[in-house]
Amino acid sequence: MKTRLIGIVLTIVVLVGSAYGDAIFYPLQQIPIGGGNERVINSARDTVLPTMPLLGTVPDAPEVMVHFTSTTDTLSGGGGQCCITAQDGLINNIEITWPGFGVKHIIFNPFKPRVNGDLIVTVSFCTPQGEFCVDPGFKTLKYGAPTGNQNYMTIITVDGEVLTSVRVESAGGFEEFNQVRVDRSTITSIPPINPDVIPEPTSIMLVGSGLLVVTQAIRRKLKDAS
Repeated sequence: MKTRLIGIVLTIVVLVGSAYGDAIFYPLQQIPIGGGNERVINSARDTVLPTMPLLGTVPDAPEVMVHFTSTTDTLSGGGGQCCITAQDGLINNIEITWPGFGVKHIIFNPFKPRVNGDLIVTVSFCTPQGEFCVDPGFKTLKYGAPTGNQNYMTIITVDGEVLTSVRVESAGGFEEFNQVRVDRSTITSIPPINPDVIPEPTSIMLVGSGLLVVTQAIRRKLKDAS
């Protein structure tokens, strides 16, 4: 009985883990993009209101339209190598998407945050497979250099996943969002995410609660057996 119960727990852990892909964060690092495939995203010379996209382009990939949006800030692009600022001087949140596409390697720099360790990065990803992009998931990391100046972040996916969005938040704000670079060779056209496989937060909580109950049952069984 003890072996059977432990097997149940291991099965649940594997299922929960294998339901999502992964992305590796490299805070305060610039992991080089090799093979001459590094491309700096260019932003439009424009100003947009909150929730409206500031457009960007990827050199040698005219089919890819990059969107920079903020829910709170009026964003301004300086044109050229993606130096984006906020009208009030500080960006509090910004999200990068490339509708219909995904990337596997990205580098960016939220420059000069006002509060140390105040940057929260959340990425969404999925795995292109047939007519859908499956195994959607997300991952979050909080970081920030004590110097408050350069805060480069590199994110690389593993096992075939692609990034569908990257969001940076900062309660204290940061002055610029710049030097956004992607690996041109990993830009992938992706199918839509299957809405039937997107787990809701309540579902995740139920799985966690179920795992806790089973774990407690094992402890009771082991205690009774001893």
